[in-house]
Amino acid sequence: MPENKLARFLAIVRLADRLLRDAGIREPPVTTDLIHRVHPELSVRPAALGSVGSSLKIEGGPDGRSIPAIYVNERHSIPRQRFGIAHEYGHYLLHHRRVLEGEPPAGRAAEQEADLFAGSLLAPAWMLDLLAPAIDYRPDAKTELDRLTLKLASKFNVSRTCMARALFQLHHLRKALVQAP
Repeated sequence: MPENKLARFLAIVRLADRLLRDAGIREPPVTTDLIHRVHPELSVRPAALGSVGSSLKIEGGPDGRSIPAIYVNERHSIPRQRFGIAHEYGHYLLHHRRVLEGEPPAGRAAEQEADLFAGSLLAPAWMLDLLAPAIDYRPDAKTELDRLTLKLASKFNVSRTCMARALFQLHHLRKALVQAP
């Protein structure tokens, strides 16, 4: 990973960690109500969004001020709604200026950053590190990895996909720390 990409990755992970620490959250599952505690101006609203999972919009308030709102698809599963909320919260924090100017954050990089933030907020590496043994990615260990993923996804109230990504990141983080001078 190029140095500037690694720095951005670490900055996003640290932002999620700082929010959890400031909210006093020390164990799973991470509740999304921390968003309102930290940013009371940001509301979360259920909506019928078709196939879209979530959306961040800026609306005009009665006094003319801009009011940010996260809309989440009420038809999706709770873990998927939670990820959508955290994803849009990531856009709000990471791409705030563009959002307030009415420009949705565009591009694959912005979506990847919001996904990284959401995963880091809902399944932080430091919590997983306490609960997950050494992760074996060999093909013959797939069944055990699937069991661990399912167990932790349930404990963290996230999807299996979110947990699989979080475990993969934890695995690589552990490897990087072992190889660090």
